[in-house]
Amino acid sequence: MNNSVQTVQLEYQPRQAFLPFHQRTKRNSVIVAHRRAGKTYSVIQDLIARALNFQKKDSITRKLLTKPKFAYLCPYKGQAKQVAWQYLIDFTKSIPGVKKNETELWIEIPTVTGDTARIFLAGADNPDNLRGLYFDGVVLDEYGDMKPEVYSTVIRPALSDRKGWVVFMGTPKGKNDFYKRWIKAQQEPTKYFSLRLKASESGILDANEVADMRSEMEPEEVEQELECSFDAAFKGSFYGKQVTMAQSQGRFGIAEYDPLEKVSLAMDLGHSDAAVIWYWQVVNGEIRFIDYWEQSGFDAEEVCDMLALKPYDYETVWLPHDAMHRTFASKKSVMDTFLEHDLPARKVPNPDQGNRIMHGIDAVRKFLRMWNFIIDKDRCHRGIEALKNYSRKFNRASNTYGSEADHNEWSHGADAFRYAVLSIKEDDLGRSIERARERRLYQMTNRGQVNTSRYTLDEAFAAREREQALRTQSIGRAWD
Repeated sequence: MNNSVQTVQLEYQPRQAFLPFHQRTKRNSVIVAHRRAGKTYSVIQDLIARALNFQKKDSITRKLLTKPKFAYLCPYKGQAKQVAWQYLIDFTKSIPGVKKNETELWIEIPTVTGDTARIFLAGADNPDNLRGLYFDGVVLDEYGDMKPEVYSTVIRPALSDRKGWVVFMGTPKGKNDFYKRWIKAQQEPTKYFSLRLKASESGILDANEVADMRSEMEPEEVEQELECSFDAAFKGSFYGKQVTMAQSQGRFGIAEYDPLEKVSLAMDLGHSDAAVIWYWQVVNGEIRFIDYWEQSGFDAEEVCDMLALKPYDYETVWLPHDAMHRTFASKKSVMDTFLEHDLPARKVPNPDQGNRIMHGIDAVRKFLRMWNFIIDKDRCHRGIEALKNYSRKFNRASNTYGSEADHNEWSHGADAFRYAVLSIKEDDLGRSIERARERRLYQMTNRGQVNTSRYTLDEAFAAREREQALRTQSIGRAWD
């Protein structure tokens, strides 16, 4: 160990909001911060300070660990250089013996033990460049724009042998893996340090500037960019504005199940990933989404068995076009399997109309704006989140959203809802109103008479059978 230690004064005045972060002792940290909060500025200073003061010992041998390494990652290496390299240079210029390599984006600074610590800037777009390295600390900036496997398969193993720390940080963009990290931090406060900085509370930005930004931004942009809301509809969301409007109108509440009405369902098939089902009834002109199911690893036979355990009387089981495909191994399709189980399976009518999925997406937008419906907020919570977070693919090179849908954990629930909307017709609402009118008329006509529940149910079942016959005629051969 070098006994001649020189005092180094870093030119940094930490913001009050970030003091708890600098004083943290936990290995894992999550920072959710509004735009221009100074999070990059703060974490670069934190990296430098922890590198300078590195004195960690091996947990088994108790020997001092040498050659510490730290890293700051953005979604792209060029982005990391643009936002952090100058900070790194400016904040270390007063440190004697500092070395830098702008080509490879690293600096080396001496530590209090006389060793040297290296700090890298890197991009999550090429994680293979980081394989085989060890790290004593890593910052993942704008983590929501990174693929989750960058952390799980590259960064996490690189922290393991020296028990390094990690910081996940960024601004919300829907309920992606960054959101999951935030929730995990709230659930495990003994393992995680967490910090959320809202523009309305942090005091970092001038109040007049915040007010001016609010006046020029969309409400959902304010909630996401300034108030750090993971629930806000983000720019790439297909249905964000419509879901927000529906929520304000009370469309997500309690959808009561009516045992006298049949249940329809729409399904998105899962092969290597999740299968999803939306269940609904049409009751007196109102479409009620009463249930939602999502599971992975279920084949068609198992789904049929699950449906048989539900208390519902099924009217129609709507399946996507790929349910018609037969495999070489089984010689039968999903449609064949459902029909063998006496389920009233049909193919979703005209799911794309030659325009890929945009026809269906436009239909869902119109449905959410104009139709009379309610979605059960508890039983269909996962499905509501799928509608909120169903989004376009983000092009990181151009920093824009494309027109194609992003295939992720939310797309299955959104696809199944699209199939449901394409299957529901205005005639369904009219017939349900007529059934309700006949039921009220029957009750009025027989008021005061003694009727058994058996008789009332028989009448209801007879009405449903007539309805099924009419509906079958209107559907025709939609499933062929």
